[in-house]
Amino acid sequence: MKTNMHDTAGIQRIVNRYKAIFRIPENLNFYSREDLLTAERKFLKFAIMNGGFDSPQTTDTFSAQ
Repeated sequence: MKTNMHDTAGIQRIVNRYKAIFRIPENLNFYSREDLLTAERKFLKFAIMNGGFDSPQTTDTFSAQ
């Protein structure tokens, strides 16, 4: 099966979204550079394999109050 530019762009958009969700100050300040990259890869694999992960901002039940 050939991949075209649209398929690759969609996958890259998903990966970038999950990277942005992972790169919160709590994670950036906790991990060393090498450990951050390892943890980020594990998070990306977990999020993609388990059907995704919403950002905390969209799942916060107290923000509507």
